Amino acid sequence: MSLGGNDPAIRFVLSPDGVVVPDLAEKLPGRGAWVTADRALVLKAAQKGLFSRAFKAQAKLPDGGPDAFVEALAGALADRALNALGLARRAGFLLIGYEKTRAAVQKGAASAYIHASDAASDGTDKIRQVANPALPVWHPFPGSDLDGALGEANIVHMALTDPGMARRFGREAARFVAYGGKEA
Repeated sequence: MSLGGNDPAIRFVLSPDGVVVPDLAEKLPGRGAWVTADRALVLKAAQKGLFSRAFKAQAKLPDGGPDAFVEALAGALADRALNALGLARRAGFLLIGYEKTRAAVQKGAASAYIHASDAASDGTDKIRQVANPALPVWHPFPGSDLDGALGEANIVHMALTDPGMARRFGREAARFVAYGGKEA
């Protein structure tokens, strides 16, 4: 259960009952076991008892077995990334809509550009043409997921205007994508 370079990773801890718990906020007490954020590696660790070896104690999986464990983790990783967008919106650091996003990107006011994974290339190409090449661009979620998370309809283009919020979303999105989410 070692990490490879700077790959995104997931920390796991044992609950008082000896159940393996993903510590996505990395704040739970106790000895942690880190696994590269890759669905196949987490499944292998769950199936082969590698969590018990890492914790040097008997480690049980939650009800449902290894397959349910890795699927629930995928959902939790997606939720954290989408929640980061919701937090940025509530704080006033998320611009939604083509015109607002393009203007922020063009002025250099955007710290990250996010678009729906199912967005048409004509709009995304126009925004990328005016963007600084170093601007992080993410597209891990389809529009329907963005709509549901942000409580609006037809969300396609977004800009994060705060560097801290952009880093937070980028970290969560990177873990989700590495785990097996959509390409970023």
